Amino acid sequence: MFLSRLLVVDYTNIYTKEITIPNFELTGTAADKENKSDNGASELAVNSYTQKITYVDFLEETQAKFRRNKFKDALKDYRTILNHYSNDVNAHFYMALCYFNINKQRKAIQHFDRVLNHDFNTFYEEAKWYKAMSLHELGKISKCITILNEIATENGFYAKKASEMLNNI
Repeated sequence: MFLSRLLVVDYTNIYTKEITIPNFELTGTAADKENKSDNGASELAVNSYTQKITYVDFLEETQAKFRRNKFKDALKDYRTILNHYSNDVNAHFYMALCYFNINKQRKAIQHFDRVLNHDFNTFYEEAKWYKAMSLHELGKISKCITILNEIATENGFYAKKASEMLNNI
């Protein structure tokens, strides 16, 4: 299925437990009051509560952040998903792309590897390609070349790009 125009694995029949998100609300002295002795001012307080949201709704909000290039905000939400569902391929794949886009290639590779070894192969080709790109960014050219050769011989979507890149390395 697609959320925020991004491909995701549909876990709706598997993930029935809602995601719990801690929230905080600050209350107290209004910004226009100099101090709590001003008329109408109150003491500063923090009210905490939890919000429950379905997996699909939470993922859709997270995917929207990803599409707007809010990678650090999206990372926080993908971590929340992984805290609830540690093997979620959507969270691992898009988390890896977030790390890739903020130049944290080592962390990206860790999550791309989780995707490549996952039972669902929805993101297999993309994960392999971006793992090769991450290795290239890290200067691990021989490992990059190995993966690019695999991609080129698999004749998938990235085969032509992999061949072109191999010719330029």
